[in-house]
Amino acid sequence: MLSYILAGNWPYYTGRPHPDEMLTARLKGIPAGRSLLEEDLNFLSQGLEGRSNNPMSLLSDMLMHPYADVGLDLPSLLEWRHHPEHQVDHIVLGKGPPGGAWQVMDANILTISLGSWMQLPGVDYRLWEAVDSGSEVLSSRNCRASVRSVARYYSDYVKTRRIGRFFRNKTVVTAVRPMDTALTQ
Repeated sequence: MLSYILAGNWPYYTGRPHPDEMLTARLKGIPAGRSLLEEDLNFLSQGLEGRSNNPMSLLSDMLMHPYADVGLDLPSLLEWRHHPEHQVDHIVLGKGPPGGAWQVMDANILTISLGSWMQLPGVDYRLWEAVDSGSEVLSSRNCRASVRSVARYYSDYVKTRRIGRFFRNKTVVTAVRPMDTALTQ
C-alpha cells in the first residue's frame, strides 16, 4: 500500500460514520477535500484497538475495513484520488514477485484472515477473486482466502494499479554504502 501512496494516490475520508463514535468525532474535524495524509495521524489513531500494535496500521484497517475484526462487512470509509504532482520516485525491492511471503507459502492452505481483509485500495478482493477463478462473488462472512489467490491478487494488483515500474523483483541487497557527496548534490 505504501508504494500505491508514493505513486501519488492519496486517501480521503468519505464522511460516512464509523461504528467507533470517538473515531468518527475525530474524523469529522477533517476539512472537506483534505487528504488524510495532511492530517495528524497520531491524533486520529488515538485509542484504536485491533490486530496490530502499530497505530497507523490500526487506523488504516479501521478505515478500509471498519470493524472487520468483529465480523462486520462494512464499506471502506476511504476514497482514493490520484495526484500525479505528489508522486514520489521510489523503488520496492524483493527477492521474488510482488506479494513477498505469500509467493513462497504452500499455495493450497487457507489464510487465517477473511479474504476481504487482504484487500488493497482500488481493487475489490472478492470481485477480483470471482473474475480470477471464474466463479460468482462470495460473501465475505466466513470466506477465507487461499494463499494461492492472495499471492496472485498481490501480483496482479501491481499491474492493475500501474505501479510495476517501481518494483525490482529478484533483487537482494547485500551491502549499503554512502554515496560520494559530489554525486548527491
